[in-house]
Amino acid sequence: MTGPARPVACLGEAILDLVCERRLGPDDAPGPFEAHHGGAPANVAALLARSEISASLIGGLGEDRWGRWLRAGLESEGVDTTWLAAVEGVRTPVAVITFDLEGEPSFDVHGEDVGPAFEACSPALEQALDASGSLVIGGNTMVGEIEREVTRRAVDLAGERGLPVLLDPNHRPGRWDDQEDAARYSRELIERSDVVKANRAEAELLTGLDDPTDAGDALVELGAALVVITDGPGEIVARGASEASFTPRPVEMVSPLGAGDAFMAGLVAGLASSEWDLSRADELLPAASEEARRACLAWGPRP
Repeated sequence: MTGPARPVACLGEAILDLVCERRLGPDDAPGPFEAHHGGAPANVAALLARSEISASLIGGLGEDRWGRWLRAGLESEGVDTTWLAAVEGVRTPVAVITFDLEGEPSFDVHGEDVGPAFEACSPALEQALDASGSLVIGGNTMVGEIEREVTRRAVDLAGERGLPVLLDPNHRPGRWDDQEDAARYSRELIERSDVVKANRAEAELLTGLDDPTDAGDALVELGAALVVITDGPGEIVARGASEASFTPRPVEMVSPLGAGDAFMAGLVAGLASSEWDLSRADELLPAASEEARRACLAWGPRP
């Protein structure tokens, strides 16, 4: 797949994922842990680059061992890190990830004060978006005030330049003191986004509706031109500019970690290659679903 010359800009964090690669009962001691490259925007950027779609990451890292390791990993995938600031005195965030017996992950994130890192990348936003062809954002950059303002400014700049804005709420309950705050800030971004990809639980949180089709229609009413809702192994629904459904192939699950990021990358790659023809999203659901399926075959978010 050959992508556009102007890269897809992904705004957000790269995080060190420490993953316990086995399922744990309630009384099982966790460990050992394996280090993986993580952070939803970083995962999307890396997976886009693997698909030969030019991608960059806008954000910040600590000027520490793990920050350098994450940057090197992104660069080895072909991601442009020009706009990824290195900040002295800031520790690169770490997510400790375990799985229960059903394979559901839990996240314990340390070093979440990413405000200074976002503040460091803010002066380069105009230049970064001048060089970009679209912007991918996520709901987790709305947790702190500094990150919120950087995210809002990035979306404003993308709008001024006529760039498509694509949102994955990527809701992580543990990162929010109030879940309604998470929903409110994501709804704010939906109003300013062209494409929204959400899973069923996120769609219900955002709309109060448990039916994916109804929730998708409600998200379109909030302002998105295209909404795609996934449901794990269940039916994928698209609403808005393209109205369709698709049932993924079964998968022998190792871990769901990163499946949503992989689906998002597959969807963005397809839209970018179609020159952002949102009406063709129905054609892209099988390939995006296959990317998510592939991610489920390994413990890490970027197998």
